[in-house]
Amino acid sequence: MCAFIFSIFFTIISGCSEYWARAEVIDTRKFRHAGAVHSGIFAGNREIDFGQGAVNTRFTVFNELQDGTSFFSRTVWIFFLFFESMSLIWSMIGVVTCVFSMTSLALDISVAGPNGIYLWSLLSSVSHGGALALFYSQFQSSFKTTMLLEEQHDIGFTTFNQASLSYAFYMSLCALFALYIPPLTLVVFTEKLTIHSRSKTPTNFDPTLMLY
Repeated sequence: MCAFIFSIFFTIISGCSEYWARAEVIDTRKFRHAGAVHSGIFAGNREIDFGQGAVNTRFTVFNELQDGTSFFSRTVWIFFLFFESMSLIWSMIGVVTCVFSMTSLALDISVAGPNGIYLWSLLSSVSHGGALALFYSQFQSSFKTTMLLEEQHDIGFTTFNQASLSYAFYMSLCALFALYIPPLTLVVFTEKLTIHSRSKTPTNFDPTLMLY
């Protein structure tokens, strides 16, 4: 249950963060560092020095998608949100399942009991892993090319090959690894209980041996 809660917490925190990816801005006219860009799933910030000090410009991914200026693909962004939402739903069901499995309210063979933990952790990890794979593919194909607007490129600024994954992505990756803990824990403890029960099974005693 703690692993499911940990995964939910880290998924929500990382989703609200604006630091999934960041990039250094280079002024190609003077070949110098001219600022930085960082972006999350929903919003980000561009800090660019146009020659009279750095100017911070906040942006939202949704608005730039509507304007057609975003470095996100609309399809990838929508499917990312879908898979992350499904992962959260499966994890929440997993928490409820853990509560049921600690009581007598669910049978061992039902999806609301211990066996259900395997199912919900699998569904959640597949959904979460799919979302991260979509983001990483977008990062490699788009973020590394540019995280700036076209007019900023025209002036002479670039972020080409300057992008890197930031801490929110790795937090979300930790949330994915946490989802493998519930089934692994069940496997380990089930094996230990099986071995322990076998060691305590009494051997058959033949009373006729006493005749000898």
